[in-house]
Amino acid sequence: MNRELLNACLMLLICFILLSLITIVNSKLVNWGLFLYLPGMFFLSISIFFNSSKAFIICLITGLFLDEILSTPFGYHGIVLPTLQTLSKEWLKYNGNNNAFRYVCFQLISNILLTIILFLIFKFQTHQTIEWTFSRFSSDLLFSTIVFIPLCFWFQDLVTKIFKIKEEQNLIIE
Repeated sequence: MNRELLNACLMLLICFILLSLITIVNSKLVNWGLFLYLPGMFFLSISIFFNSSKAFIICLITGLFLDEILSTPFGYHGIVLPTLQTLSKEWLKYNGNNNAFRYVCFQLISNILLTIILFLIFKFQTHQTIEWTFSRFSSDLLFSTIVFIPLCFWFQDLVTKIFKIKEEQNLIIE
């Protein structure tokens, strides 16, 4: 296997491990009525370090894994994560700024948007699998946002160190 494919498999493994750890944390937080929803953390780092086709596949598989873990409508994350990856690839092309804070802001806005869309999907489902009240949604969104920001900086730093890519180097953007 070539190096790019190995790196893509490693990134997928990192996403799976992090999603599994978030799931374990969520299983403990549920006792306090809290839920971390952090899918917006994954697509931009993948877009930065991989070409469009590999990034799309990694986001698709990560999204489907997330659908299975969270018992969300199958295909929701499998559609939105690759879509966000494609949009972020274009955003990176025209952004021209390698500022990590801008990356986190873009991901945070995306995460909030994904949370709102998922809340609306659950509210308008005829057979609700998950009962998500507005007050619970609001507290989960606030808690997820507070945790999201430092975790997103950490994840970007982790991925950068793993793939040994320095911030000053050119990004892989098609």
